[in-house]
Amino acid sequence: MKTTSRNSLNRLLCFSLAFVMTTALGWSQSITVEGPYDVPHAVSQHQLKIISNPASVPRSPELVATMSGARSACSDLKVTFTTAFPAGADTAFNFAMEIWENSIESTVPINISVEFTNLASSLVAFTEPNGYFTISGSGVPDTLYARALAEQITGSEIGGTDSVDILISFNDSMDFYYGTDANPPVDEIDFVTLVLHEIGHGLGFIGFGITDGTEGSIRDSGTGFPSIYDRFIENGSGAAILSFADPSTDLHTQLTSDNLFSNGTNATAENSGTKPKTYNPGTFDFFKSYDHWDSAVFPSVNINSLMTETVSPGEANHNPGPVTLGFFEDMGWALCSTLSTGSNNDLDVALIENPVRNRLQLQIGNNLQGLTLDTAIINMAGQSVMEAKQVASGNQLTISGLSRLEDGVYFVQLTSPSGDQSTIKFVKQ
Repeated sequence: MKTTSRNSLNRLLCFSLAFVMTTALGWSQSITVEGPYDVPHAVSQHQLKIISNPASVPRSPELVATMSGARSACSDLKVTFTTAFPAGADTAFNFAMEIWENSIESTVPINISVEFTNLASSLVAFTEPNGYFTISGSGVPDTLYARALAEQITGSEIGGTDSVDILISFNDSMDFYYGTDANPPVDEIDFVTLVLHEIGHGLGFIGFGITDGTEGSIRDSGTGFPSIYDRFIENGSGAAILSFADPSTDLHTQLTSDNLFSNGTNATAENSGTKPKTYNPGTFDFFKSYDHWDSAVFPSVNINSLMTETVSPGEANHNPGPVTLGFFEDMGWALCSTLSTGSNNDLDVALIENPVRNRLQLQIGNNLQGLTLDTAIINMAGQSVMEAKQVASGNQLTISGLSRLEDGVYFVQLTSPSGDQSTIKFVKQ
């Protein structure tokens, strides 16, 4: 186990890395990576909040199936604890990493440095990407990317083998629950949920918006560039946050307007066509404002609540959520193919049409003919909303009665008598 000190990890040396990427079509593209740039205020600091009705959001059926199967993960996250850690913390941390490993794709390992230390009494955790980078020849020009995302886009380790991508500090005086069942006691913070949230920030779910109480600013003062997160934020009238003078009182007004949204195409699509709202109360909160979803829109019971501004004892969410994953796609991350296409197909089964309305039709293989299959329709919270036993015949299986379901994203799960299983995502309209 490495014992590199946090101070040495924070000493960022600027450099320029240039290389040539050869595409599958045979042509070459020159990519230049410059950085790292240190943006001091671009950190995530999570505060404790007590709620009266804590909720539990389990992993999606897709995640359960991929994590329990023989398939290889889509990315490789590694952790180094630089301080002593409580019993069970490593198991919970690895479980959270496995969830992210089966959610996002990267050919470059994602290295995380973790410490347990003395933080302010209400501060649960502190996270920052280990530097930001510009990418010329790929990505969005004049934009800063968190290190892990820059490496994913370029397909190359930046700063040498095993260079640290994400820095996380946890408050060593907090009562954490280190179980992996998404069922923490009411007086303990679910550590898996917290780790998932903090890693999400380290992967790039973090913006540069800040205000001194009079003037607001977005762009990094050194480079003059925003983060990739910032490029997707607009107000309720559709004006981009980057269209306002920077710094300015107008920008302060926007950052405290309670009226900012992500306009990312994939995030909006996963939110049923509505741009997801960020947390921007009338008084700017350095710990919470701007780079979280709004818990008033995505409360703790909601599948998309992981990246909201609150963390509470007794509350658990072990699913990044489709809106957050959609936003990750917007920023440049690739998702695991199972999450993008909804396929976890041990059985010879395929959707005939998608989206669907009243009925779901499936094409089934000859090897399933005559077998009685257990079928279940599962919502995004992992709850079974319809179940039946059906005999496969005629190379087609139809599940009717879907009109009573609300519009949204669901999974159909089929299980054969031998235990083989397929879980396929579909959209009900």
